[in-house]
Amino acid sequence: MADDAEKKNDTKAEAEAENDAAETPEHHEEGVVETTHEVVIGEQTVEYTAAAGRMILREEEGKKKASFFFTSYTRNGVEDPATRPIVFSFNGGPGSSSVWLHLGAFGPRRVLMDDEGFRVRPPGRLVDNEYSILD
Repeated sequence: MADDAEKKNDTKAEAEAENDAAETPEHHEEGVVETTHEVVIGEQTVEYTAAAGRMILREEEGKKKASFFFTSYTRNGVEDPATRPIVFSFNGGPGSSSVWLHLGAFGPRRVLMDDEGFRVRPPGRLVDNEYSILD
């Protein structure tokens, strides 16, 4: 019976070593993609950069500890970016995607809604978000 337990422990150790040695898929690596756009907010054209990416947090030894995906909108042409406010907006988790914070509330574009606040029939459309906090 001790032999069975040793074999089980050896198999578990081998599996853990294989997992540690396995390459992380490229889409799980750190990186950022940026695009530039313009939007009309309050009758003013605002140029901005949208960025989306993954940030990896590491332990002191360099081993990956956690990662998170982020989206940011940065107004272009600002003389001193340090004077701009920073807003962190979190949602998500089971049953509550963060997409509505971007496409329904704070982002520079939003999903077109009807007069009662419901999405219009497909296909959906994006429109400038006149209420965006990017201005």
